[in-house]
Amino acid sequence: MLPPARDARATPPDPSDGAAGSPARRRFIGQLVGGAAAAAAATAAAACARAQAGARAVVPAPAPISPGTSGAAVAGMAGSAAGGASGGTPGDTSAMRPGAAHHEWDLSWTERLGSGATHKQVFDAPEIADGTVLHQARMFFVNYKEVYNASESDLRAVLVIRHHGIPMVLGDEVWAHYPFIGKKITKLKDPTTGDWTRRNPFLHAKAGDSHALVWPDGGLDSLIGRGAIVLACNLAFNGFATRIADRTKQRKETVQDELKAALVPGVTLVPSGIFGVIRAEQGGCAYIRAT
Repeated sequence: MLPPARDARATPPDPSDGAAGSPARRRFIGQLVGGAAAAAAATAAAACARAQAGARAVVPAPAPISPGTSGAAVAGMAGSAAGGASGGTPGDTSAMRPGAAHHEWDLSWTERLGSGATHKQVFDAPEIADGTVLHQARMFFVNYKEVYNASESDLRAVLVIRHHGIPMVLGDEVWAHYPFIGKKITKLKDPTTGDWTRRNPFLHAKAGDSHALVWPDGGLDSLIGRGAIVLACNLAFNGFATRIADRTKQRKETVQDELKAALVPGVTLVPSGIFGVIRAEQGGCAYIRAT
């Protein structure tokens, strides 16, 4: 039987078949060298293409955000970076800048982040948690006074009340109008009598209240008076209004207006609690979860 025919194109010649300088040997070495050169050229071309693509994709780092920067200015910075990435003129944010009609939120509180305070802290409160956020903020004032002799103007506390914490920012009239807030929803007692509360137990704290959850100088209204910024999540606020409307068979809009009128003086609604926390951190606040 004859051995199978060998495909000269697929099988390299055996060096032992002849001298190193044989035509077959030279052709084989030439193929190796030529293939290596072609592969090297292809690799170099691909690397060059990647480098060029990378150069086009480089986006300049955004400028640092100062504590007093407004929301519109922050959006403008983002637009400037996007313009650079898309090949537009750097700094041209005309297409990205929000119009005045969309700027309906009160951002004056952000200016207070840069008004000379040297110690800044944001307290994130998604729960009532027996007023934990108020205790933490009070201790911020007390301890920095004790350790650093810091005045209240040296301190900037930002309390972000969101999610299940919304009843804390509603005035006594709402708690009295809807007694199920105290008895069913929050299950909180009146600071003085110990009965199911029909008023906000985190306001008007006074010495001698045997059922109080907060110190006399650590109620929500007291902390606002000491310079604390209090933000409330609008998403959670509207959700709570809807919950009351469904329970009492009222129009949601009617309850929203009622609750908005009953916000504790000094409380500012923000688009969401997440926005409030992030914006406070951008303004130089350290973060702590208040639960």
